[in-house]
Amino acid sequence: MGSFPLVLIGDQVEVSISHVVYDGFLIVVILAVDLLYIQGQSSIIGKNESPIVRTISLIQLVSTNLTLFISLVWVIYKKSRLQEYLDEMSKFEMLVHPKSLRLSSRLLLAIFGSLIVLGGLNFLLDSTDGELPLKIFLYLRVYFTAAMLLMLIGLFTGMIKIISSAYDEMTSQISDSIGCQRMKNCMKAAEHLVIASESLNSAFGPQMLSIVSSFFLLLTGNLYLAMAFDEIEYRIMCLIGVIIHFTMLFHLTSSCSNNMDSASRFNSTVYRRIVNDRTGSLSQELRSCLHFVSNRSAEFTAFGFFTIDHSLLGSMIAAAASYLVILIQLGSP
Repeated sequence: MGSFPLVLIGDQVEVSISHVVYDGFLIVVILAVDLLYIQGQSSIIGKNESPIVRTISLIQLVSTNLTLFISLVWVIYKKSRLQEYLDEMSKFEMLVHPKSLRLSSRLLLAIFGSLIVLGGLNFLLDSTDGELPLKIFLYLRVYFTAAMLLMLIGLFTGMIKIISSAYDEMTSQISDSIGCQRMKNCMKAAEHLVIASESLNSAFGPQMLSIVSSFFLLLTGNLYLAMAFDEIEYRIMCLIGVIIHFTMLFHLTSSCSNNMDSASRFNSTVYRRIVNDRTGSLSQELRSCLHFVSNRSAEFTAFGFFTIDHSLLGSMIAAAASYLVILIQLGSP
């Protein structure tokens, strides 16, 4: 399994040379296994040697390798943005003094456990002939790649959940009996959360674009391969790949959508609090006006190309269905 190339030393984000070397080594190993797979592809895929099947397999390999490389390089290049995220969250804590920021990892652990179980089933189904040594390497390649992508998604969604928990904490603190100064502190803290979200979006934008694009290719390709292969074990293996990558994509979109919902609940609570303010001190506060006039969004995007939320799943399913129809027509004799 890969490791994140950055480490936290005190309150500063630093590059870990050993982690960078380790991740680079894993990428080289994965690339070497892919070359072995391409060289022995005719014996791996059996009787089905359709050019479409070969092309899909090659595209899937290139996309995952490109995703890992982009993730390693960009996160080092944008180290300062992660530092800015930590600084803004520290400023938030000084203003709000939250009791605790919840960071639930149960779903992530469930995905990781499913990855191991389904990967093991994949290996057992695919170890029935004389190509066992190569297939062991292929199994490890798929496992390590999925684990590294899951680690990156887990880090990104973990930071998002901290922001979501911060919004929920402020929402719970805002009540009719809260003082005006505390209310103003919450609105000021919300600005720090928006800046932290923007920094996080900048630090992980290209990775998310690459991951979502790669997952789309993997999902569409594996669905087609599940229909193209004659052997039942290969069909099951492709469906296992679909389940693994769709689950990770669902976790990613759910985390981003929940953050937008938390921010929306906070803004609605602030608005109601200002409307119900009998003294008028909140409505006349310049910061209160700017909070709503600026309307800075808490959404996360894939490098600005599209918003990462639940609607992305529907769009990908519709696009995958369209491409599957085209691939089936091209693959028909």
